[in-house]
Amino acid sequence: MPARIHPGSLVHVWDHFVITLRRADGAETLLSLYAITYSATLGPGHVAFLRGFGLDGETLAACYADDPSLGERMQARLRAMGGSGAELSGRPIEARFERHPYRAGSLGFTIHAPDGPDAPGAPEGPRGPLVARWEAAGQPFWVEGPAPDFSPAEDIWACFVEANEASITLSGRSIPGQPYVDPVWLPKLGRALSSAHVALAEVRVTPHEGRRPG
Repeated sequence: MPARIHPGSLVHVWDHFVITLRRADGAETLLSLYAITYSATLGPGHVAFLRGFGLDGETLAACYADDPSLGERMQARLRAMGGSGAELSGRPIEARFERHPYRAGSLGFTIHAPDGPDAPGAPEGPRGPLVARWEAAGQPFWVEGPAPDFSPAEDIWACFVEANEASITLSGRSIPGQPYVDPVWLPKLGRALSSAHVALAEVRVTPHEGRRPG
């Protein structure tokens, strides 16, 4: 019997890397990084969003992208989904993304951004390099989310990797906080998930017309 071809339109194919670190006082810092292989509306490339607090308590808000126009399109996408924050409206910082090999339960990225505020053409915002590490990762598991399980408009599949430890380092200084078990995933996965996780090979496809909700 041949493999089934999904009748919907392919929307996005990417790896989505997420770290949320929580300090003892409850304040959080989020890094959300997309390594986009294919997107019908955005185009390929890398985009990362940083929001939270630095080592000295300073506010961090930045969008990094290897193509600033791609960063702007992703900012617009997230705003249309209800997102808000300075990282979704400020001019993207052009950066080079270096992916670390996935081995021995460890993943990572280095974002090479301008070294300082005097870098030619650099917008205001936190500088690099930014190093993100997902450590002590568990066994990957495959998730299938036909609409409306994850999204009312898309069927979504992904290989999830959950990390028990994680870190974000900006210009050689560690961002304070620790990952935590996040119950927000209970309605979608039937279980909580670490706030440091990766969705590898995340594929989003429009549902078959016969199954589309509503």
